[in-house]
Amino acid sequence: MLDVIVRGGSVIDGTGALPLVADVGIKDRRIVEIGRISAAARREIDADGLAVTPGFIDVHTHYDGQAMWDDKLDPSFSNGVTTAILGNCGVGFAPVRKGTEGVLMDLMDGVEEIPGGVLAEGLDWDWTSFPEYLDRLDARPHSFNIGALVTHGPLRFFVMGERKVSERTPADDAELETMQRLLGEAMAAGAWGLSSSRTPVHMSRSGKMTPDYDVDLRELRALAEVTGKSGAILEFAPAGLVGEGLDALRRDMAWYEELATETGSRVHLLIQQAPNYPDFWREQLGAMERVSRAGAHLYGQTHGRGIGVLLGLENTNPLQYRQTFREVMKLPRSERRAAFANPDVRGRILSEVDEWPATTSTIMKNIFNWSYAFTHPGDFEPGPDHKLSVIAEREGRTVNEVAYDLMLRDGFVQAPVLNYGEGDLEVARSLFTSPHCVLGASDAGAHCLTVCDGALPTFMLSHWSRDRQRGDRLPVEQVVHMLTAKPAESYGMTDRGRIAQGLAADLNLIDLDAIQLEAPEVAYDLPSGAPRLVQRASGYAATMVGGTVTRSNDEDTGERPGRLLRRRLH
Repeated sequence: MLDVIVRGGSVIDGTGALPLVADVGIKDRRIVEIGRISAAARREIDADGLAVTPGFIDVHTHYDGQAMWDDKLDPSFSNGVTTAILGNCGVGFAPVRKGTEGVLMDLMDGVEEIPGGVLAEGLDWDWTSFPEYLDRLDARPHSFNIGALVTHGPLRFFVMGERKVSERTPADDAELETMQRLLGEAMAAGAWGLSSSRTPVHMSRSGKMTPDYDVDLRELRALAEVTGKSGAILEFAPAGLVGEGLDALRRDMAWYEELATETGSRVHLLIQQAPNYPDFWREQLGAMERVSRAGAHLYGQTHGRGIGVLLGLENTNPLQYRQTFREVMKLPRSERRAAFANPDVRGRILSEVDEWPATTSTIMKNIFNWSYAFTHPGDFEPGPDHKLSVIAEREGRTVNEVAYDLMLRDGFVQAPVLNYGEGDLEVARSLFTSPHCVLGASDAGAHCLTVCDGALPTFMLSHWSRDRQRGDRLPVEQVVHMLTAKPAESYGMTDRGRIAQGLAADLNLIDLDAIQLEAPEVAYDLPSGAPRLVQRASGYAATMVGGTVTRSNDEDTGERPGRLLRRRLH
């Protein structure tokens, strides 16, 4: 007697193979049979006309805090994700000494834009060590499976203290040994590896550099020796978004090559096309190819669309620093839209002078000039005629006027800062189709009021395999491979990412003709009622975790079979 049989679906198994109509049998959270199944089951699910895929795997999220207060974990939950890794970019919440929790919240607030007030209300800080933090994650049920990386910033702060970290003092031998010991203990408890940040873009809310920023190769090698013993993950948020200079970027790439080839770690780093170095990604791919030829692992984590900012009247935009705009935002939420639509209010806002905070970046000041209109919720490859500056010139208006009216009408305009240097997604395509890159830059759970990229899986299926108009599309089986087996393989996950006997029964049943992104929206559902951007999806007939249906016809079933995935040392 099987637990579940999924009958007659078009099985896209995650390997890149063509779809095959088959049944999938499940027992004890595992796939036990594929083909024409004659056995009985406690439950049968009719998948006729649906694609049956492995559950999607997101290796780059920031649910470190949200997983402590939220068992659903949207937007990933609504977009077919069944396994997610948190603890990326070197920021997290363990280890932590009592009385220093504010430092880690300040880091997460500044780097990942998760408000400190939300974290203060949502976290009880009932842990000190990383193994204790994992136990807390393990004690709470979730809608899907999660795993965690140790984060370099908190680890370094815990060992070295505030003074040495702020003075950028190199770690001495004793401090390195302590970091290695604590990392080893975390790995033994089930951590998937370590993440670190090397970008000056990452700063705390109070303006301090992250504790792990620009540490020397000696420290990185010491930590990589620990992760490398079992071929675990060493993940980096690298420099490259601002003008560090190509010499520094090339030095760091040489370090990543060395760490991958000499320690055995599976090194991951974010790779995107940045406006200041629009061709450097080619050099990065070249380094990954060299490492691969040496039999080691160096992967780029990239995205399927342009990475940037959603600009709206109620989340973030350059006009928010004008006096009348601030007055409107003080009104009850139910009254704001009508106020923004009032012609007198509009006129005052557009005529007022910007009052920029000292920390406002040049990018934010000029971001409307980089922005595009939305034509529909899934349109993340807009053409040049949808650029706000082009619309403004065509209509004889200012860019601010165009932006204001579009935000009022459509909710948002989009500003793709990365992966959009040529005004389309061909560079993104070159990256995510590379054998050395994985889809892994969703940042789900982070950047609450600026970015909404956790809907990446649905975008990949709807845009790249069905709807794309500005270039070639991709076979659906290739897209599914990039969402499932490819990230699993890069992480050394051998028990998921494919539909095969013995693997985790994490599945999506999808209407490929109907799947689509819903419009982005501002939801006030964080602790204390704080707002965040979400983009949900439709077209998922079912999502299953360990054989349990967690979503049915795009609705939450209330089931919470997700577990903490602890990596086993080997």
